[in-house]
Amino acid sequence: MSAQAPCPLCARMATVQAREDAWYVTCPHCLRFTLDPYLLELFESARQRADLRVLRLLPRLSDAARQTAGEGGRLNLVAENWQAVASSTTDETSG
Repeated sequence: MSAQAPCPLCARMATVQAREDAWYVTCPHCLRFTLDPYLLELFESARQRADLRVLRLLPRLSDAARQTAGEGGRLNLVAENWQAVASSTTDETSG
């Protein structure tokens, strides 16, 4: 079942759906991506605690999700890859 909730990456209202072992997110800003339950909890906790070590990486993950969706794919974020995705993303959309 899907529900409207804040996007884990940009905090805008998005459609979030639990499927098997991942959350599927469709966001007007980030477009579409999946993340594992661990990351959903990590990002929510980081917002509640104002943990800048995590929060500063979320815009890069949003950029990566948009870029992947623009290429026809869906970014799949898991505990093992999210920091590498964030560090390898360049912000090509800012100007």
